[in-house]
Amino acid sequence: MKKIWFIVKNDEHIGPYSQYDLKDFHRESKISKETKIWKKGLAKAIVYSEINLHNQPEKINKKFKTKEQEAVRKLEEGLRVLQHQEPFKLPGQEDAPFPWNKIAIAFALTLFLSTTPFLYELYQMTSHKISKPSGMKKSDYERLLQTSSNALEEVTVSFAPSKDMSELWMATNFAYDGKVIVKIKSIQEKMLRPEIIAITTEGELKDRLVSFTNLKYEVGTRLVPGYYQFSVEFVSPVEKKYLIENFISLQKKLSQSTVGLISVLPDQVFDQKLAEYQSQRQEVGKQIWFELHQKFLTVKTVVEQIKEEIFMVYDKQNSDSSWQENLQNFEQKYQKYFSVFLTSFSEQDYTTLYGFSQITDEERSSVKDYYQELVQISIKAAKDSARTLSELQKNGRSPSSQDWEWIKSKISKRFDKLIQRSDDGIVIVKSKFN
Repeated sequence: MKKIWFIVKNDEHIGPYSQYDLKDFHRESKISKETKIWKKGLAKAIVYSEINLHNQPEKINKKFKTKEQEAVRKLEEGLRVLQHQEPFKLPGQEDAPFPWNKIAIAFALTLFLSTTPFLYELYQMTSHKISKPSGMKKSDYERLLQTSSNALEEVTVSFAPSKDMSELWMATNFAYDGKVIVKIKSIQEKMLRPEIIAITTEGELKDRLVSFTNLKYEVGTRLVPGYYQFSVEFVSPVEKKYLIENFISLQKKLSQSTVGLISVLPDQVFDQKLAEYQSQRQEVGKQIWFELHQKFLTVKTVVEQIKEEIFMVYDKQNSDSSWQENLQNFEQKYQKYFSVFLTSFSEQDYTTLYGFSQITDEERSSVKDYYQELVQISIKAAKDSARTLSELQKNGRSPSSQDWEWIKSKISKRFDKLIQRSDDGIVIVKSKFN
């Protein structure tokens, strides 16, 4: 569009700008509806809100409408003349019928000639064949070719990788040339490796095909075979021709989302391998949950043994052993076995579980939560054991039967809570592999 408009500010003419420039300025609040503008041919400046009253017909209208309108105008003018004019007659000739058939033929011919550019644009947009890049597989090319040939009732996109997975191509049925930005994110449960990959890339779409060679990795370092979520944005200003408006309402920013496979393998072969991998990964997941289940059982058993050993300090009293001797024996056993186990267990890392790296992030997060619960139970058991031993040592002598029942009840509540937490974990973890 020609740059013929000037912005009038402080008696100065700033410009020139096109009508689209002014429209962008108005959208960005750089000018208002009351801003004064002027172009050659106007006696005085007008406000921006009156711009449509002074526009010249668009080139697009000239291309598709003007010829047709001019032809119709001339035909109508000719009809008016014929209606008020006596037809020419030779001597002895009778009145001839009005030549409606000739006028109809002339009108149809004029209409055809005026709409030829319109029909050509229709052909260009509905019959298109993309060129095959040298590194693209034949099956991928046929798939992308089908996408580019789809009717424009809905914008569609398809992707294909190069053999070394370093380049991506995108085809679309959208007849648009310009900048395209694509965001790509892996669908973890549909990957041959449990990796998270996030990429942003951009390229120039031309003749419905674009190549992406500069892949910017936000997460990950390389493409891995699998299914991905693609978000496509056509971000440059789009000046579409008259025909496009009959198919789809276009904006300056148009987005599309789709799911697609990135792999050098045929779709069916990849899906078969994915099913095998998912089955294998499921077995690994079951093994991890089973191992975690065994750890919960072990911690529960240790807590129960500590509780039982404390009670035996009182019950073993006889003439051969005193209260203090029994406490010392329990303390030695606790330090030698129970404390070492609980401390070392709480320091273990859940990532050491067999096959942990092979499961999905969602499964890892769940395993991590229950492993941390197990560690917390171990830490609490160690603290409660040390606390109980300290309380018993403060007495300095064996408590009476009545006092012991109260002490025993207090100790039971303390350790029973840990046993119950262990039981809760055992039930939930067991359901993960059954």
